[in-house]
Amino acid sequence: MKDLISFSAAGTKSQPSHEVLKFAFLLLDGFCSLSFACAIEPLSVGCRVGGKSQFSWRIIGEHGTGAAASCSTLYAVDVDLRGRISHDEILVIIGAVGNQNLISARVIQWLKKQSHSAKAICGVGTGVQALADAGLLANRSVAAHWECHPQLIGSHPNIKLTPSIYAVDSRVMTCAGGIAMLDLMVFLIHSALGANLSQQLSDKLGCWRFRNSDQRQPRLEPHRTAAKHPSLSIAVNLMLENIEKPLSLSNIAELVGLSRRQLERLFRAKLKISPRAYYLEARLKRARELVTQTTMTINEICAVTGFGSVDYFTSLYKNAYDVSPRHDIGELANTLKKTQIPEFIE
Repeated sequence: MKDLISFSAAGTKSQPSHEVLKFAFLLLDGFCSLSFACAIEPLSVGCRVGGKSQFSWRIIGEHGTGAAASCSTLYAVDVDLRGRISHDEILVIIGAVGNQNLISARVIQWLKKQSHSAKAICGVGTGVQALADAGLLANRSVAAHWECHPQLIGSHPNIKLTPSIYAVDSRVMTCAGGIAMLDLMVFLIHSALGANLSQQLSDKLGCWRFRNSDQRQPRLEPHRTAAKHPSLSIAVNLMLENIEKPLSLSNIAELVGLSRRQLERLFRAKLKISPRAYYLEARLKRARELVTQTTMTINEICAVTGFGSVDYFTSLYKNAYDVSPRHDIGELANTLKKTQIPEFIE
């Protein structure tokens, strides 16, 4: 058996003089270690940045011997499902990302009993499915990984699925998982402790912008479809590799070994979109990533995404996303200032 990796705060950190946020992380079998790292690292860094312990956390596993991640690494836990959740803890259930791992009946029963004792509850990845199976998401706005949507819609038609990376509905939070967990944790830290600490935290973590709950999840089905068709895959890769200096469709068709007309038919048959529209959408998606996640100017973004005119780019961007790029710049900071603090944050 592999050595257990311990991220536990129990017994290793002095108790904070004034606890602000306490977390209990339930790691489901096959959980995503990236989601867990994005949850726990901001707390660890936050304690160091703040100069004192402003958070505490403990790790719960389905089994007392440890929790196995999807990468087969075994993580140490503080307690198994015999543990109880206290009224001042935020219970976070971290599962896999995308694929549905089997959630045991024992976990569901434990959630039904313990969730009402928690200050707030949060499902991450397939942890969202666990909350839904426990009857805790009825009539709530729910963010889940897009690959989980079909199963959730079929098994729980009374939940309100959103395309967002995370959602906060009263004392219930849901998150698609992966890096989106980092965005949610920074939101919570900002809500509880203010902009100063969250800004210091972002500097330490090397992240200049964090996404808010309005950010939609990227969907990659077209790329997966393209991967099944060699000519289409080559054409898509040529587009994605030539964002800064776009190729002409005639040039792409020639490189693929097709006529332009054949290329048009291939895209429409397999992706239900023209190659011109697909290429433009890929460039706009890249531009929006730069707008919302970097400090680049609009002129600089235009230059690296192949748009020669700021006015033309702005028009296309607004048509695609219903807001101008200037509106999106600094959106997170403005949103956080206006965002209502969750009711469970005192």
